[in-house]
Amino acid sequence: MKTKILTSNQLHKAVRLLHQGELVAIPTETVYGLAALISSESAISSIFAVKKRPADNPLIVHIANLKQIDQIALPPSKLFFKLAEAFFPGPLTIITPRHHDLSPLISAGLDSVAIRMPAHPIATDLIQMLGVPIVAPSANLSGRPSATDVQHVLDDFDQKISAVIDGGRTTFGVESTVISLLSNPPVILRPGSITKQEIENVLGITIDMQTSMQKGPIYSPGMKYRHYAPCIPVKLFYEREHLDSYCKKTASNRRMLLSTTPLLVENCDHYKLSTQDLYACFRHAEKNGYSEILIFNDPIAQSNIALMNRLIKASD
Repeated sequence: MKTKILTSNQLHKAVRLLHQGELVAIPTETVYGLAALISSESAISSIFAVKKRPADNPLIVHIANLKQIDQIALPPSKLFFKLAEAFFPGPLTIITPRHHDLSPLISAGLDSVAIRMPAHPIATDLIQMLGVPIVAPSANLSGRPSATDVQHVLDDFDQKISAVIDGGRTTFGVESTVISLLSNPPVILRPGSITKQEIENVLGITIDMQTSMQKGPIYSPGMKYRHYAPCIPVKLFYEREHLDSYCKKTASNRRMLLSTTPLLVENCDHYKLSTQDLYACFRHAEKNGYSEILIFNDPIAQSNIALMNRLIKASD
């Protein structure tokens, strides 16, 4: 089957496909998501199969309003509602104890569930029209760079899913911040555009940050496996002299160089380093015959925790 490209005026077609147990890729403000109804175990299983996603990697449930929480979670804490009031809809995912009726496929067999309310109008309208929440992990093959436009989705899933809704380029370009309320104090499991400081300002407490590769149960996507990686090598540099030395000593036909400010480096094509364009640059490098991607992490880049998280996980 050829994957259909739907517009924002064709959401009724996406609703019909999802109710039929099909998979539909949807735009959000972070990255494109691969959607299925939370009530369709066959569609949820298809997500894992199509993405080649490990079964112990839980899915994020997307809601359109707080009333839908009753279907997926136990009564949330006061901290949950503080965060929801401040950041919903938006790029924040909250992990809380799950409802016993929620499919264990969604939570990878854990007693928790990850919940997000997207801010993109297409995603919100679609969930409202469906009348029930959806699961929607990033619309890319597991471990690959996430999709930030329709073509990225088609590159990975054309003829493998029923449809993708075209919402243009995504706004943030990286996945949501994930915070777990299962521990005291809460802990950020995946950094995103909403920062630790912003969350602490809302909660009025100090929270923790997961800093190393996860061992044991995975409560959030992006914690354990290599993620966000293109099929060509990604190398990180923190000193200009190391970058220049590497380029002089090693032979390469074409290199992509990413940095926050323009740099002239031998045998490198420069592109701007940013969270918004990172995955698009990775995919562009693959398609256009670059042999490797070199990334210069100056103090500006290093101060962006979400960006550095993706770069480290994608690098060799």
